[in-house]
Amino acid sequence: AYISTFNPDSDKVNHREDLRYYYFDDVYGAVEHNVLATSAISKRVNKEIFGGDITFDFNSFSPTATFPGCLNCFEIAQTAEAQNNVLFKLNPHVVTNTKGLHIKAGLAIWLDIDKVSGKPHFYPDVEARYSLFNDVFVPYIGITGKMVRNSYRSLTNENPFAMSVMELKNTNQKFRIYGGFRGTISSTISFNAKADYLIAKDMPLYVTDTLYSDENRFSVIYDDVDVVSVSGQLMWQKSEKLKLLMRGEFF
Repeated sequence: AYISTFNPDSDKVNHREDLRYYYFDDVYGAVEHNVLATSAISKRVNKEIFGGDITFDFNSFSPTATFPGCLNCFEIAQTAEAQNNVLFKLNPHVVTNTKGLHIKAGLAIWLDIDKVSGKPHFYPDVEARYSLFNDVFVPYIGITGKMVRNSYRSLTNENPFAMSVMELKNTNQKFRIYGGFRGTISSTISFNAKADYLIAKDMPLYVTDTLYSDENRFSVIYDDVDVVSVSGQLMWQKSEKLKLLMRGEFF
């Protein structure tokens, strides 16, 4: 559920508040609760838009040690402790537009808090794009970073055969730089080509479990990775009700 305002007048402050909750469980008894609250404000001053947003993300995961075919249920039960975690983000920024040039400059401050520690992380939040020939060709570049929530729901959505007992760590996207160009070929055809380089800490990876299952489940491990990706997108839109999109990505 959310509530928002849009006032084009320069002396008005726009805001948006969003509140979400989910409950997630599986047939083995693992349970997860998540509360996500965000608030954003912005105000136009001459050609600049000053804004900021705050995010509060609370996650509670209670794993289970019982599932069919469990080989060492007593041993695995010793690690089946509830895991609580809070992600908090503060992101002040300013956006300016002048003669086809759009620039966003900001700073993202994240806190990753669990029962052991609460460590702050700082990331740039910068993007620039330039419109050529009335948006026919728009080159762009950006530098960002963020914390990514790894929850039981997100990991089992990615791999339904993941173990019901796992350690949850959030991924620290320490540095991400991307760039490309987008534009239009005709009144109905648009395109976007992009390259991306990411440095991440604690990326979740899946390995076949050999300790507790008959090698038909996967354990989650975390590693530091560099990811390079390129993508291309072509869209044809005849009307609001009819559009076709073709997209390819290589990692």
